[in-house]
Amino acid sequence: MSSSANNPLSYLIIIANSLIYFLLAYFFVVLVNNLFSILLALPSGFDAVLYYYGYGLSGEHWNNENIFIIFFIGSSITLFVGLFFEYLYVKHRKKISRRKFFFMWTYILAYTWFFGNIIVGAFFNFGMGAAIRAMDLPLFVRLIFAFVGLAFLGYMGYNAQKNVVISANSYFTQIPAYRIGIFFLLQVILPAIFGVGIVALFKMPHLADFDYLDMYVLMCVFLFIIGLLIRFPRLKTLQFKRKNDRFALSTGPLLILIVVILILRVGLMNGLQIS
Repeated sequence: MSSSANNPLSYLIIIANSLIYFLLAYFFVVLVNNLFSILLALPSGFDAVLYYYGYGLSGEHWNNENIFIIFFIGSSITLFVGLFFEYLYVKHRKKISRRKFFFMWTYILAYTWFFGNIIVGAFFNFGMGAAIRAMDLPLFVRLIFAFVGLAFLGYMGYNAQKNVVISANSYFTQIPAYRIGIFFLLQVILPAIFGVGIVALFKMPHLADFDYLDMYVLMCVFLFIIGLLIRFPRLKTLQFKRKNDRFALSTGPLLILIVVILILRVGLMNGLQIS
């Protein structure tokens, strides 16, 4: 690794670029989840309002079947989003382009949203929790659901170690084994911490409208990260094909992120009626 790789500015660029794609992936995953759930609700006669911080449904047709369809099947779309974008990332992970970071964060956050909904929903009436309560499952079954969700997120993090390390080829000619932990910190851990904080600020002053349960679901990304950090020293030094280390801020995606935030925050401030 060149001396530029140890430059604090290089570290900041890695964090900033990953954070940009974290936020883009978050908005994409949540918007897909919300729109799909609304789409499932409309045939049953519900009216929906989409806000920048979530969505609301109104109607007189609530029953266990509709609750299951809207909140369980609706949230299940994120599992398929995760599978699809993991496939895309694996296909593109050896490419130098940083656009693959969007694929990486999308599959991580899609899995987080699906299994996080199961974990949080096992205890609270939010998202899949509404469907779980509609099925009237006993506590011990809900605890099993939560444990399975936790275990899957941890395993997926553990299984993603190589995926995350290979993303270093967007910056470095090689990454020594002893530097992998630092790269995990810069590429995943710190962007996730900052990303969760920015999402919380983005939702203000409606952060508590869902009793913070949507934020609990998002924070399940740290269960994925715990799995990512289990036994990572088993990974070896990787040599990449690029000729020199290169660090540059992803200005194009940053501009896209700013536009997305403005569209969501301003365009959906008073809600978009969907019926």
